[in-house]
Amino acid sequence: MKKLILKEEAFKDFLSFQRSKDPLKDLDEVSEDVRKIISKVRLKGDKALLEYTKKFDKLNLKKIEELIFTKADMHHAYSQLDKNKKQSLRYLKKRIKKFHESIPLSDWQLKDKIFEKYGQVSRPIKRVGLYAPGGNAIYPSSVLMTSVLAKLAGVKEILLSFPPSRSDLKELMLAAAHIGGVDEVVCLGGAQSIAAMTFGTD
Repeated sequence: MKKLILKEEAFKDFLSFQRSKDPLKDLDEVSEDVRKIISKVRLKGDKALLEYTKKFDKLNLKKIEELIFTKADMHHAYSQLDKNKKQSLRYLKKRIKKFHESIPLSDWQLKDKIFEKYGQVSRPIKRVGLYAPGGNAIYPSSVLMTSVLAKLAGVKEILLSFPPSRSDLKELMLAAAHIGGVDEVVCLGGAQSIAAMTFGTD
């Protein structure tokens, strides 16, 4: 981690450098890279996913199944946690659930002089794909904030994707997925994981 002290000259240099960058130019470059990744995943399926896993995550795998984890895997990961981590995950789930339960997902309809009828209809999606960022850092809170809401909304099948990470970090993410009611986990990161969940692969 790099520390920047406000009073030091290095901070002024860093600030000048940041201000000199063109965010729109960077966005264009990133967008083009993402388009290429999506196109390759649609065209080559699992083969592309393995190639990107090797390129970005430095994992040389033979089969995509090596990145897939079942409900049993998630339950096992949870069972291996110490008492404090289990309590923390359950407490976080309870708070998230309480928050979303206070927001009614009811249907409603109104009339006014402009529109004859307008309103809201709430219907759960049958199957959803969730993404939790990760890598060197992990975010089990993201797993729970998305999966708990999906469950409350009535989603029947929940797939979760997050980048490959150290074994101990991955186990905590899998444990959070267990608490959140996730059905399947795929350890994929970045645009390739979103493309795979959106379009499917082999």
